[in-house]
Amino acid sequence: MSHEIEAYLPYLRFSLRRFLISVVVFLVAVGVYTNACKQQREAVQWVKANGGKVGFSQDDPPSLLSAIYGVEGVSTVTFVELPPDQIRNPLAHVARFPRLEVLTVRAPVEDISKLQALRRLKALYITVTPDVDLSPIVALDSLISLNLSYSKFSDVSLLSASNVRGLVLHNTNVRDLSFTLKMPHLEYLDVSETNAGLSPTFLKAARDRRIEVITKTPYVN
Repeated sequence: MSHEIEAYLPYLRFSLRRFLISVVVFLVAVGVYTNACKQQREAVQWVKANGGKVGFSQDDPPSLLSAIYGVEGVSTVTFVELPPDQIRNPLAHVARFPRLEVLTVRAPVEDISKLQALRRLKALYITVTPDVDLSPIVALDSLISLNLSYSKFSDVSLLSASNVRGLVLHNTNVRDLSFTLKMPHLEYLDVSETNAGLSPTFLKAARDRRIEVITKTPYVN
């Protein structure tokens, strides 16, 4: 009998070792997820404390962690709006919302590098300072709508590589719009209250590309 037990000992040791490794991996995964919940809750509270708004996905299933961290920590954040107040580093917490789809930042932003983490972003309304590097926006492959109204830059030709379908440059200093004809998926262009030169040649090229060009702000009674 003892010989039979001794024969199984190596298998028991292997099974126990594998079990312990599985437990460690599970605990590490739980720790990582728990930490992410804490960070998201802190970021949501930061947005609200600064007068912003947060929207959550309605498709998330109930979770046991909801009782601990609440909706703010567990539910998927899909919408964030920050007010026009002068908030220092308004994008500081945005990277904690990796599934964000719509972002509005009405305060002027000097550094948009943290936008690179938002790979699922579909709509962006942001006002940037003149010297901002726009390459993080170009890298957002899921971005469909981009609104850069009131941004006081003069050259945004880097956006020619962007995949956006709608571009709003309302009240900006952009003068040369030729880059928009190189944007592969552009369908809508708003340049109202912008001192851009809209030559007949450009407008014809835009029509040929089936790009709708808005040159005047719609009147609202």
